[in-house]
Amino acid sequence: SKCKPKHPKVNNSSDFATACETVIKIANVCFATKLYNWHSVCLYRLLQMAIPKIPLTTVILAGGQGTRIGGDKGLQSLQGRALISWVADAVKRDSGEILISANAPQEAYTIFGYRVIADQMPDWPGPLAGLEAALSIAQTQYVLSVPCDTPFLPDDVIPRLLGSLLANAAEASVAVVAGRRQPAIALYNKSVLPRLRVYLGSGRCKVNDWLDSLQLSEVEFDNEREFDNINTQEDLARANQMPMKARYGPERR
Repeated sequence: SKCKPKHPKVNNSSDFATACETVIKIANVCFATKLYNWHSVCLYRLLQMAIPKIPLTTVILAGGQGTRIGGDKGLQSLQGRALISWVADAVKRDSGEILISANAPQEAYTIFGYRVIADQMPDWPGPLAGLEAALSIAQTQYVLSVPCDTPFLPDDVIPRLLGSLLANAAEASVAVVAGRRQPAIALYNKSVLPRLRVYLGSGRCKVNDWLDSLQLSEVEFDNEREFDNINTQEDLARANQMPMKARYGPERR
């Protein structure tokens, strides 16, 4: 079929970017020929066929104070489960390691079965502090950050961000929806860590400004709903009326 061309297996990292670029072009052909339902599936499957699986760490950012929602955001209940467990389900298939960035109370997040880490920077400097802590201890070359309040994330968010980063020889890739960046949903090469420390050490903390300082690849996603944030109790009430996507593997608390 159009979505199953033959590709040689890639055996070394120097061929990785070329393989990714080819796969992305093929997936885009599928999209252009109106095989819409196959676009993300083809991309994911062809990445599996053409290149070896790359170990990747995902850090779920849950370090905020949750003032608008009235408590720890990641622990808010959505259809009987904590918000953060929906996010973990969306990324666990393609993550070799999952970290939860939380400051207080850390103990409440240990029940989800992942390592919980705290910011190393003082005074709550924001999500980049959680990223800095994750990059510092991650066992992989690539680290994805996602917020704990995005329970509808698409299953192909990791292969698309990783494929774009490698195909464009970028230092980071970020999701874009309806022309707007989703700065907390970004994939980084671990090599950016020294510059992130300098950036935070200078007193700066804006994520978009940090992204602008990098060799960046932007990845356009079509479904705005999949990137909805749960910021308030009203948002949570609306989300509780929506159907949730079935994920792979057993459900977590």
